[in-house]
Order: sequence, then structure tokens, then C-alpha cells
Amino acid sequence: MLKFTGDFEVGAEDIGCNGSIRAGSLMYEFQEIATSHAEALGIGFDELMADNRIWVMSKLRFRKYFELTEGQSYRIETYPRPKRGVTFYRDYYVYDKDDRLAAAGISHWCVINFRTRRIEKTDIDFDDEYIDKAAFDDGIGKIRADNPVYAGEHVVVQMISIKTVIQIIADMLIWLRISLQVRSTVTLQLISPRKHGWGM
Repeated sequence: MLKFTGDFEVGAEDIGCNGSIRAGSLMYEFQEIATSHAEALGIGFDELMADNRIWVMSKLRFRKYFELTEGQSYRIETYPRPKRGVTFYRDYYVYDKDDRLAAAGISHWCVINFRTRRIEKTDIDFDDEYIDKAAFDDGIGKIRADNPVYAGEHVVVQMISIKTVIQIIADMLIWLRISLQVRSTVTLQLISPRKHGWGM
């Protein structure tokens, strides 16, 4: 079965001013477990870079079912679901020491050729048994504003294409990954005081 398990502990730096775990901290843990699983499956950063390709997360959504507590350890599980077209699906589950579901997440990934800056169809697949069940029924969906509030006006002075946006993101991700590999202290400080990662 294509399930991968890890553990993490919630630190003081993971808790926001409202007493809740920061969204970025939880997303970091999702990315870390995805990275470890991809490497274990032989489709990690190094393997894809050999073919000039990289993983890029296109969507992520999560829900908390109760607050995660500072100083407590949690088990995190992840697995990929069957891909559709160029989109790879991966789900996440976070459990406390009593096996209660604390949080769940869904992410969408794609593979980009970092030289052409184009999304690529790949033959990447998994030989083991899929768990074809989403973390929550309504999926990721689209961002909607049911009651939009007027917040002022702005003028767009320059339009850029989606292709340009993908190119910029790909360049940034490659630079970050290479910088992390050489363990540049300055780069790590710019990214985060303690956290960095990459994965599918």
C-alpha cells in the first residue's frame, strides 16, 4: 500500500499570536513528508533533475479538526492517489498520540521541465496499491468570495503571461533547491530561521 508515515513536534515558533498552529508550519510538514516519500519511491528531486524536471505544487488545502498543541508530537501519514492527466494528487493526515485525526490535507502537483518552463506529461506511476479516497469529499475546489468587501482600487501597469509566471516560479525553486544543497547559511536565514524543504 502506498502509505508513508513520519512524525513531527509542534514548537513555540509554530504557534501564531492567536494560539493556533501557523498555516505555514503545517504546510511545511506536508511538504517534508511528501519529499521523503517521493525520495523513497525513487522520484525525488535528484531523480527528476537528471531529466531536467522538477515537482511543483499547484494547489493545497487543509482542515484542522482541533488545535495542535505546542510541545506535542504528531504522526503524519501521506499517500498519492491515481493521477489524472498531468495532475498528481496527494493526501495528508495528522494524528495525535491517541490516534485522533487532528488535520487533513489535499495537494495537487505537476512536473515541469525547468529548461522549457512547460508542464510535462510523464510516465511516472506507482506499482503498489493506491488508496483512492480523498482526505475530504469536497476536494480543493476554487476560492470563492460570497460576500466581497470593497477594499479600494488599483491600476495594473503591466500584464504578464502564465508562461512567464511559471518560468519565474521554476527559476526561484531551482535557485532555492541548489542553495539549500550547498547549505548556505545566508540563504537559510532568508528563507526561514529553521525550515526549508522540497517535495512532491
